Amino acid sequence: MKKLCVYSLCLGCVFAAFTSHAIDLKQSKLTQVVNDVQIISAAAQKQKAAAVNDLFAMPDILRTGTASRAELVAQDETVTRVGANTIFSFDPANRTIDLKQGSLLFHSPHGKGGGTIHTGSATASVLGSTVMVTTTRKGGIKVLALEDEATIKLPNGLKQTLQPGEMTFILTNGTQLAPIIVFRLDELIHNS
Repeated sequence: MKKLCVYSLCLGCVFAAFTSHAIDLKQSKLTQVVNDVQIISAAAQKQKAAAVNDLFAMPDILRTGTASRAELVAQDETVTRVGANTIFSFDPANRTIDLKQGSLLFHSPHGKGGGTIHTGSATASVLGSTVMVTTTRKGGIKVLALEDEATIKLPNGLKQTLQPGEMTFILTNGTQLAPIIVFRLDELIHNS
């Protein structure tokens, strides 16, 4: 009986150690703000100009204007870089970003829980990886895997896995998978 208690305690400690790294993505600190970046309070529906070191937390909305961008870093060092004309928020689901429009680069360090970017057309999920997601004007998305694998899941349950240097487009209302396109990852990184 004593051995069973010791094994149970050890197993519980190991489980806690593995799950403790996945901190919910419910807030991040702004580390870079360029031009027009606004935080819109979900409760009061008031907006304020964002500044470096501001905390951005759910359920607020972050919006960037033309020629604007922002970088947010979470407590676990997950980085979200938001491009121009983007609207996004943290979703109440674990480690999920709700991308309404625009583009973002999402990087989650290995072992920190990854993340999910949800759009109207599809969901892109990564574990310890870097991915770029851009919405199109008609509601579709473009997903680029920069590190490790990225999984695309459509609302109807269809899935597609991208390797580093691969991208795909999902059309509005995401009902079918698109071909995977290989791009020059080294050129993308060099020109970014």
